[in-house]
Amino acid sequence: MTPRKARARPPRGREAVRAAVLDTAAELFAAKGTANVSIRDIAAHARVNHGLIHRHFGSKEELVRDVFQDLVGKIAVDVGERGSSARELPLSMLLATGESRYFRVLARALLDGVDVRAMQQSFPVIDALTRAAEAAKARGELPDDLDPKLAVAGAVTLGLGWLVFEPFVTAALGLEQDATTLRRDMTTTMLRLLRSQDRRTPKTR
Repeated sequence: MTPRKARARPPRGREAVRAAVLDTAAELFAAKGTANVSIRDIAAHARVNHGLIHRHFGSKEELVRDVFQDLVGKIAVDVGERGSSARELPLSMLLATGESRYFRVLARALLDGVDVRAMQQSFPVIDALTRAAEAAKARGELPDDLDPKLAVAGAVTLGLGWLVFEPFVTAALGLEQDATTLRRDMTTTMLRLLRSQDRRTPKTR
């Protein structure tokens, strides 16, 4: 995977440079992981002098943190636009969000041993999923003895597992749908699995 497209011309000015670097770094981190991408790699793809990256971001660790914060900020906007009143666990936030790069960067960073707790302080998708699960339980749509946070843990694990292993699973099973259709269908399938599990779990009143 490479950054989405070559830039027509090098960015100029602090804000343009920062935006180009954050976007390029996110693309490269999502594709290769944080450990396998250097400041010089990012500079070359973003078409900026690597010294500017150090000037505007500091160390590579600080750049990784800023990439996380930038992606989390974009996801917070996305979550806000979708609203928090959905009647089902919004797994589409994991698979269909315009900022699904965040989850790929997250998975790569975890494999690289990055302490994510030091990289981000807010978790908008998890918060939205938790609110949805708590609302579903209040409506009687989840078993009384099911902890909403554990339901969210299961949903997130399913979603992140797909994002990490999608190439392997599609190859192994011969799934030939385009990526957008496949992720939509996977969201539907995951929700069905969660609902069927709920029906099998006896409710206590």
